[in-house]
Amino acid sequence: MRLQAAKLYHPAAAAYRRAAALAPKDFRWAYYLGVALALGGKPRDAIPALQRAVALNPGYPRARIWLADQWTLAGEEARAREVLLEALARRPTDPAVLFRLGRIAMRERKPQEAAKYLEDALRQASFGAGHYALAKAYRALGKTEEARSQLSLYKKARGRQLPVRDPLLAAVNDLVRTTNRSIERAVRLFESGRTWDAIAELEAALRDAPDNVYLHSNLVLLYGQAGMFRKAEEHYRLARKINPDLPKLYYNWGLVLDRQGKPREARKAYQRALSLDRGFAYAALRLARVEARLGNRAAAARLYRRALRLNPSLKEARAELEELGAAGPAADRHASR
Repeated sequence: MRLQAAKLYHPAAAAYRRAAALAPKDFRWAYYLGVALALGGKPRDAIPALQRAVALNPGYPRARIWLADQWTLAGEEARAREVLLEALARRPTDPAVLFRLGRIAMRERKPQEAAKYLEDALRQASFGAGHYALAKAYRALGKTEEARSQLSLYKKARGRQLPVRDPLLAAVNDLVRTTNRSIERAVRLFESGRTWDAIAELEAALRDAPDNVYLHSNLVLLYGQAGMFRKAEEHYRLARKINPDLPKLYYNWGLVLDRQGKPREARKAYQRALSLDRGFAYAALRLARVEARLGNRAAAARLYRRALRLNPSLKEARAELEELGAAGPAADRHASR
């Protein structure tokens, strides 16, 4: 669940498979396995797990909805409709089921049937995608005024999502919120000068979530600020094993290397952060400073300009770029010695 909360769906699926093998009659592990595989973009692999979940707990509506969605993604809409009709027999007013049946009917060019399902869904809840889909159904039926009315409702409800009740996935999301609250508290402590309290906050959170890459990444920065470079490196290596593609991790590691007076190693870290997130303005700024310190004025100037394009409010980048220009050729002569 911690892995899934961190969006590491494939490792999460491996853990769920093991849990399901240890407790084969526990519905949760089959359901979580199916959802993790679905979120990881493997609908065909998710289908057997979700079928198992439905068999173990036929009364959990979200399992059938996830299963229907995977059949749809796999191009098996007839099977998706069959699953949704089973769900509808149990919960005749479920807007999520009605909405999906309406969309399938539209793709099958049955606008009359689609309109009926979508009207029933919108009686239960007003949501943007539902109004838009119903407008399309009305347009296909030649009901111009009704279609126009639904488009007007769509504009008002565009940001409103279909209400979902899924206690099991809510439990996973609670893990994210708990971690985020710990990180927010640590940031406030750090900004008020209480670095060691911030470290204690994150280390406590890490005991409950040892595989949370964001906790490790923030501890890289905090231990670096505290001058405990070995601890910073320990968390950097652990974080890289969990997720080697997190831009902020390499940025934080670059700050640690900078603090140790290792500009060339820091340059590699900032370059990695910027390659993973081309819009990372602060990584461009830090990399510009490293290049300037190493005497690479042209590269530094390009990076300062890039940082300003990405974030025009970076006043320090503008000032440092002007200073770099003012240094002129003398800086180059000095750097080449």
